[in-house]
Amino acid sequence: MIPNKSNTTNGCDNTSSNCVIWQGPDLPCVNVCNGDTISDIIAKMCEELVNTTATATGVDISTINQLCLEETYGVANNIQSLIQNIITEVCRVHDHAGTDPCSCVIPLPPCLQYVEEGTGNTITSLPLYDGKTGDSYAVLLANKICENINAISQLQNTITNHEGRIVNLEQRPAGERYIAPKVVPSFVATPGRPEAMEKVLRLTEESLGELRNKTGAPEAISTALNVAPNLNDRDRLSGKGTMTAISQWNVNPVNMAQSFQNLWITMNDTRNAVESIKETVASPLCADVELVVKEVLGIDLMVENIHV
Repeated sequence: MIPNKSNTTNGCDNTSSNCVIWQGPDLPCVNVCNGDTISDIIAKMCEELVNTTATATGVDISTINQLCLEETYGVANNIQSLIQNIITEVCRVHDHAGTDPCSCVIPLPPCLQYVEEGTGNTITSLPLYDGKTGDSYAVLLANKICENINAISQLQNTITNHEGRIVNLEQRPAGERYIAPKVVPSFVATPGRPEAMEKVLRLTEESLGELRNKTGAPEAISTALNVAPNLNDRDRLSGKGTMTAISQWNVNPVNMAQSFQNLWITMNDTRNAVESIKETVASPLCADVELVVKEVLGIDLMVENIHV
């Protein structure tokens, strides 16, 4: 019997722990192998427990990515600080659990800013989503995306149409004569009836040439406008006031029509003045004229009055 330090067995067999053999599987985590004595196993476990307790505060956390915790609390250098940061962040998130994340306000870029109907205010920012009003960044952005999709679809259809027409033109046989569509003229050829474009163009050019010959070239018309006298401040020949007081008088004529209108007004003013003179001077008969002659110093004769 292997001796032990106990003075009493308390009814147990006095068997040394060195005599008890571990017959279980190997335990690499505590360095225990099959065949070790219970004494060795207990000693190794105590050593491992002591080492774990002693080094717990020195656990290496340098490879842990602390993400948002680092931005808020800084970098934790030990396991206790890291755990404390995690607990603090969990509590903070729990306290703000009732906040609606969609209520955050987002500024609008210049291309999305708009003027609000009714107020005339320029909207420069919107909440991400407001379920009550429907005014939100997300809805505005979605509508703009739909508008762009529709515009792109229309452009694609137009491009497809043009591409087909271009291909048809490119595939025409060399030397093939293009037949222009007919047009409906309003003045030349037979107005209101479809005519060949070449015929209408030729007749239009002939009419334009005849009109130019009658009115003169544009340069000649400009020269004629420039030599027209400025009668704005001249007194009317009939009636009172200046020429500008006459209705429909053009103060600054800029084309042939306005200048010609002033010429007609001037002619009418002159005619009215001539008619007034004719009625005043030419109408009276000779019997209506009284000639009074007086002698002056016995030599000269002076006509004093002529009464009509």
